[in-house]
Amino acid sequence: MMSKSIVVSTTLDEETKRQEETVLESKELPFTPLTPNSETHAAMQELENDELRSYETVEESFEDLNSQDQASWKVQARLQTPQEERKLVQC
Repeated sequence: MMSKSIVVSTTLDEETKRQEETVLESKELPFTPLTPNSETHAAMQELENDELRSYETVEESFEDLNSQDQASWKVQARLQTPQEERKLVQC
């Protein structure tokens, strides 16, 4: 059975060490965390509600992806050379 804890050792310059000590003492982050957009929030809700899809095989997951956006995947699959890709992007 593997241990559930690890020890990490690192060397910090004085400024970084001072910042780290300030964060630990104040228990506040030195930046404002980003607020997730609606798509990210929905994904987080799916995770919390255990609504994520699961697949038995990689092929099964790709079939699901392909069925969700077949037109886009078909266009990408037809691209054969960088020149054709550039033509598609320029349209």
